[in-house]
Amino acid sequence: MVSTQPYLPQDSLALALGGSKAFPDRARLFKFVRQITGKTRRAAVHLLEQVRFGGRSDPAGGAVCAAS
Repeated sequence: MVSTQPYLPQDSLALALGGSKAFPDRARLFKFVRQITGKTRRAAVHLLEQVRFGGRSDPAGGAVCAAS
């Protein structure tokens, strides 16, 4: 995982993701995860939620999900 905090507001990604250096929206990230990992839709959603909440399954700080 790479922190995005060092990026400036009008900056772009250092490396291209799906042919673009623009910050991806959730749909592009979802598509990327499915294509690269071959995960099911449900597993891809779960993975993106883990990233969104810093490895936790919910924003309230519930149980930490195991990496799949």
